[in-house]
Amino acid sequence: MRIATAGVMSSCLFGCATDQPKPETPQQRKSDTGLLATTQPEASSELTLNTRLQKLAKKPLKPEETGELLDTAAGNFFYGPGLGETALDVAGIVAFPPYALVLLGNSILSLAGQEPLSISQVLPEKTKQEYRTVMDNLYSGPGLVVSGAAGEEYRDRQAAEAKWEEFVTSVEKRREHDTMQLFVQEK
Repeated sequence: MRIATAGVMSSCLFGCATDQPKPETPQQRKSDTGLLATTQPEASSELTLNTRLQKLAKKPLKPEETGELLDTAAGNFFYGPGLGETALDVAGIVAFPPYALVLLGNSILSLAGQEPLSISQVLPEKTKQEYRTVMDNLYSGPGLVVSGAAGEEYRDRQAAEAKWEEFVTSVEKRREHDTMQLFVQEK
C-alpha cells in the first residue's frame, strides 16, 4: 500500500506540477566542531509541495488519509488537464507506437525523482510559454466537459496544486496533533 500511495502521489504531482522547481535540499552549515551539519527548514511552508508530499509518504497513511489522497488525485485528474493529457498520450501511442517508450522513460524518471523530459525544455522562453498555453488549452477540453457534467469546478494546474496543498496541510496538522496527544498521554 505504501508503494502504491507514493506512486499515486508522484504521478499526480507529475501531472499537476510539471516544470516546477526541484524539491529543496537540506541546507548545510558548519557546526562548532567544524563538521558539516545538515539542517531542515523549520516551518513546513518553507518546503516545496513535492518535498512535503515525499515526507508524508515515508509513513503509512491512515485509511481516511488514503481516501482523501485518492479523492484529491482523482478529482485533479478528472476535473483538470490530466484526462486530456492521457487522451492525447493514448492518441500519440496509437498514431506513433514508439511514443510509448518516451512515456515509459518519463515515468521512470518521474518515479526516480528526476525531472521528466519535455519538448518545452528546449524551446526559447517566449515560445515555451506559447507552447504551454496551447497545450493547456488542448488538455483542458475533456476535463472541462467532465467537470461541467459532474457539477464540479474545473481544476487548472494552480487549482490542482491548491488542492494538494490543502491535503498536505490537513495531514500534517493531524499528525502534529496526534504526536502532541501521545506526548501529553506519556506525561
